[in-house]
Amino acid sequence: MLAFHNSVLPDNFTEPYYYDKKIKEIERLGVAGAVTETNNAEGEIKFLLGDYYGLSWMHWAYKRYAGWTWDSSGLFDSSCTSSNIYDCINNSTVRTFARTYPHAVAGKTLNFTYNDTTTFASLEYVPKEDCKLPTEIFISESWVYTNGFEVEVEGDLASHVTWTNPKKNFIFVTVDE
Repeated sequence: MLAFHNSVLPDNFTEPYYYDKKIKEIERLGVAGAVTETNNAEGEIKFLLGDYYGLSWMHWAYKRYAGWTWDSSGLFDSSCTSSNIYDCINNSTVRTFARTYPHAVAGKTLNFTYNDTTTFASLEYVPKEDCKLPTEIFISESWVYTNGFEVEVEGDLASHVTWTNPKKNFIFVTVDE
């Protein structure tokens, strides 16, 4: 896996250019990729670029046991003085990080997008014919879809697609041809 920071100096080059170079390196090495330091304070571009390139992502400032890191207080409200850590959770930030994403795709992903504002997610993929495993999509019923969610299936194979919600926070999609 090639993990890389989002720390791009705008005077040097743009984030899309930076991501394109990292993707070429990931492809050259034949490994998976992950973006680190997805600081939500810098806007959604890092998540959108991660979605576009099919990258995993992580943020490392999840602490309350020591001084805050210089750029982010992670999932917590840095001004909170409560001794109860749950009182200090920044709900808005948690919802940003509790993004819908394809956990496992039973085929080739063509496109994935997630809109943090509308919570609309779209996954377009071509199912692998001999794969009998479901496509698994993470949906945060705990933080984002607290009042439920809707699933819409489109395309040539729509009549062959079934989906289930067998466990909290996951949708399983299967294609029976």
